[in-house]
Amino acid sequence: MEYVAYNYFETPKEEAIDLIASAFVRPDFEISNAGKNDPPKKFKGGVNELSALIKDCTDLTNYTFLKNRNTKIEVTIEIHNDPRWEHSSFSISGPNREVVEELCLSLNTSVNSYLCISGSMGLGSSQEWSFLYKNSACPPSILEQVSNA
Repeated sequence: MEYVAYNYFETPKEEAIDLIASAFVRPDFEISNAGKNDPPKKFKGGVNELSALIKDCTDLTNYTFLKNRNTKIEVTIEIHNDPRWEHSSFSISGPNREVVEELCLSLNTSVNSYLCISGSMGLGSSQEWSFLYKNSACPPSILEQVSNA
Protein backbone atom coordinates (compact mmCIF):
# COMPACT_ATOMS: atom_id res chain seq x y z
CA MET A 1 0.00 0.00 0.00
CA GLU A 2 1.14 3.52 -0.76
CA TYR A 3 0.56 6.48 1.51
CA VAL A 4 0.33 10.18 0.77
CA ALA A 5 0.60 13.34 2.84
CA TYR A 6 -0.01 16.94 1.86
CA ASN A 7 1.45 20.05 3.43
CA TYR A 8 -0.46 23.20 2.41
CA PHE A 9 1.48 26.38 3.08
CA GLU A 10 1.60 30.10 2.39
CA THR A 11 3.09 30.69 -1.06
CA PRO A 12 6.69 31.71 -0.43
CA LYS A 13 8.47 34.77 -1.73
CA GLU A 14 11.39 33.91 -4.03
CA GLU A 15 13.97 34.47 -1.30
CA ALA A 16 12.26 31.76 0.82
CA ILE A 17 12.86 29.12 -1.87
CA ASP A 18 16.31 28.51 -0.34
CA LEU A 19 14.55 27.40 2.88
CA ILE A 20 12.44 24.95 0.91
CA ALA A 21 15.51 23.55 -0.84
CA SER A 22 17.38 23.18 2.45
CA ALA A 23 14.38 21.32 3.92
CA PHE A 24 14.94 18.55 1.38
CA VAL A 25 18.75 18.45 1.38
CA ARG A 26 19.21 16.50 4.59
CA PRO A 27 20.87 13.33 5.84
CA ASP A 28 17.64 11.30 6.16
CA PHE A 29 16.37 12.15 2.65
CA GLU A 30 18.85 11.60 -0.15
CA ILE A 31 17.55 13.15 -3.36
CA SER A 32 18.35 10.69 -6.15
CA ASN A 33 16.20 12.44 -8.76
CA ALA A 34 14.94 16.01 -9.19
CA GLY A 35 13.44 17.93 -12.06
CA LYS A 36 10.58 19.85 -13.63
CA ASN A 37 9.10 16.77 -15.30
CA ASP A 38 7.83 13.53 -13.80
CA PRO A 39 9.74 11.24 -13.67
CA PRO A 40 12.59 13.54 -12.67
CA LYS A 41 16.19 13.15 -13.89
CA LYS A 42 19.07 11.92 -11.75
CA PHE A 43 20.25 14.63 -9.37
CA LYS A 44 23.66 15.36 -7.92
CA GLY A 45 23.83 18.57 -5.97
CA GLY A 46 23.10 20.46 -2.81
CA VAL A 47 20.94 23.30 -1.56
CA ASN A 48 22.14 25.81 -4.19
CA GLU A 49 21.48 23.47 -7.12
CA LEU A 50 18.07 22.43 -5.80
CA SER A 51 17.11 26.03 -5.07
CA ALA A 52 18.09 27.05 -8.62
CA LEU A 53 16.05 24.16 -10.01
CA ILE A 54 12.95 25.12 -7.99
CA LYS A 55 13.28 28.80 -9.01
CA ASP A 56 13.64 27.88 -12.71
CA CYS A 57 10.04 28.53 -13.73
CA THR A 58 8.00 31.28 -15.36
CA ASP A 59 4.64 29.47 -15.24
CA LEU A 60 1.81 30.45 -12.90
CA THR A 61 2.18 27.06 -11.20
CA ASN A 62 5.73 25.95 -10.53
CA TYR A 63 6.11 22.16 -10.22
CA THR A 64 9.29 20.45 -9.03
CA PHE A 65 9.54 16.68 -8.59
CA LEU A 66 11.90 14.92 -6.17
CA LYS A 67 12.55 11.26 -5.53
CA ASN A 68 14.51 9.20 -3.02
CA ARG A 69 15.15 5.92 -4.80
CA ASN A 70 16.21 4.07 -1.62
CA THR A 71 13.09 4.82 0.45
CA LYS A 72 10.79 5.08 -2.60
CA ILE A 73 9.57 8.47 -1.35
CA GLU A 74 8.37 10.86 -4.05
CA VAL A 75 7.67 14.56 -3.53
CA THR A 76 5.89 17.12 -5.67
CA ILE A 77 6.52 20.75 -4.80
CA GLU A 78 3.71 22.92 -6.19
CA ILE A 79 4.21 26.67 -5.86
CA HIS A 80 1.35 28.85 -7.10
CA ASN A 81 2.49 32.20 -8.46
CA ASP A 82 -1.09 33.03 -9.38
CA PRO A 83 -2.71 35.46 -6.89
CA ARG A 84 -6.01 33.58 -7.20
CA TRP A 85 -4.48 30.72 -5.19
CA GLU A 86 -4.27 31.11 -1.41
CA HIS A 87 -1.61 28.45 -0.93
CA SER A 88 1.10 26.20 -2.31
CA SER A 89 1.73 22.58 -1.37
CA PHE A 90 4.03 19.61 -0.99
CA SER A 91 2.69 16.15 -1.70
CA ILE A 92 4.73 13.27 -0.37
CA SER A 93 4.09 9.63 -1.19
CA GLY A 94 5.70 6.32 -0.36
CA PRO A 95 5.27 2.84 1.07
CA ASN A 96 5.95 3.75 4.73
CA ARG A 97 3.21 5.83 6.36
CA GLU A 98 5.37 6.96 9.31
CA VAL A 99 8.18 8.17 7.04
CA VAL A 100 5.73 10.02 4.77
CA GLU A 101 3.99 11.73 7.69
CA GLU A 102 7.24 12.61 9.50
CA LEU A 103 8.70 14.20 6.36
CA CYS A 104 5.48 16.16 5.80
CA LEU A 105 5.44 17.49 9.37
CA SER A 106 9.17 18.28 9.37
CA LEU A 107 8.58 20.77 6.53
CA ASN A 108 6.60 23.02 8.91
CA THR A 109 9.86 24.59 10.09
CA SER A 110 10.75 25.71 6.54
CA VAL A 111 7.41 27.14 5.43
CA ASN A 112 4.39 28.77 7.04
CA SER A 113 2.25 25.61 7.00
CA TYR A 114 -1.51 25.92 7.10
CA LEU A 115 -2.44 22.24 7.13
CA CYS A 116 -0.86 18.77 6.99
CA ILE A 117 -2.99 15.73 6.17
CA SER A 118 -2.31 12.11 5.31
CA GLY A 119 -4.12 9.14 3.85
CA SER A 120 -3.85 6.10 1.60
CA MET A 121 -3.21 6.43 -2.14
CA GLY A 122 -5.91 5.60 -4.64
CA LEU A 123 -9.04 5.91 -2.50
CA GLY A 124 -10.41 8.86 -4.47
CA SER A 125 -13.58 10.42 -3.08
CA SER A 126 -13.82 7.80 -0.30
CA GLN A 127 -10.51 9.02 1.16
CA GLU A 128 -10.61 9.80 4.86
CA TRP A 129 -7.84 12.22 5.77
CA SER A 130 -5.90 12.16 9.02
CA PHE A 131 -5.18 15.69 10.18
CA LEU A 132 -1.54 15.89 11.30
CA TYR A 133 -1.36 19.66 11.81
CA LYS A 134 -3.68 22.66 11.44
CA ASN A 135 -2.67 26.30 11.82
CA SER A 136 -5.37 28.70 13.05
CA ALA A 137 -4.56 30.89 10.01
CA CYS A 138 -5.55 28.09 7.58
CA PRO A 139 -7.79 29.58 4.87
CA PRO A 140 -11.31 28.07 4.88
CA SER A 141 -10.96 27.27 1.16
CA ILE A 142 -8.25 24.69 1.94
CA LEU A 143 -10.40 22.99 4.56
CA GLU A 144 -13.32 22.93 2.11
CA GLN A 145 -11.08 21.45 -0.58
CA VAL A 146 -9.94 18.68 1.77
CA SER A 147 -13.43 17.87 3.05
CA ASN A 148 -14.78 17.73 -0.54
CA ALA A 149 -11.92 15.56 -1.84
